[in-house]
Amino acid sequence: MAASLPGLDLERLQPWFRDNVAPVAELTATIIGHGRSNLTYRIAADGYSWVLRRPPLSHVQATAHDMGREFRVISALHPTGFPVPRTYVLCDDTEVIGAQFYIMEYVDGFIAVDPIEVARRFDEADRRRIGEELVDVLVRLHSFVPAEIGLAHAVFSPIGTITRTVVPGGSSLPASSRVRLATLRGSLILRRLGAMTVTDMEAFNGALLAALGLTRA
Repeated sequence: MAASLPGLDLERLQPWFRDNVAPVAELTATIIGHGRSNLTYRIAADGYSWVLRRPPLSHVQATAHDMGREFRVISALHPTGFPVPRTYVLCDDTEVIGAQFYIMEYVDGFIAVDPIEVARRFDEADRRRIGEELVDVLVRLHSFVPAEIGLAHAVFSPIGTITRTVVPGGSSLPASSRVRLATLRGSLILRRLGAMTVTDMEAFNGALLAALGLTRA
């Protein structure tokens, strides 16, 4: 049996994996990226690869690290052609690896965690193009109406995101809310450009924040 990683006991995972994903001989695993929130592992066996996602090893918040919510949002987006991996199975049994987790498709590609490596691979024009494509993808993400892709009231509270998230009077937000503010600022820019109505903006911000694990279910 290959060596396990922090948060991922391969000896305990393998029987479950054989029964629920694929009848593999032996699993190996590597951690992907430098994430400090939910953890991402590449699982490999018999020439195939999958991805396992689980909550962090400490400081887990019930409303911020819900693998089931993340699984449902990605599962709803995939059939639309939006660039997310195919999901396979969600495991609610915490006895398997010590936490809820899910398995999804492995998508090969470059993971941009080292700015020096990014600069080596991509010149300024490439980085600009990648940035513009990222904005295009975010605009497309905001174009979905949650109810139309099966997410209405299933994984988030869609109305009132802005009023719940932005502190009245411009007060300082705690560090844990800075990503919320950045997300909302992006949506407000889209609103000013006429890309979204206020109702649509609030509704999808609820879905987006839920997918990021930043709002209450």
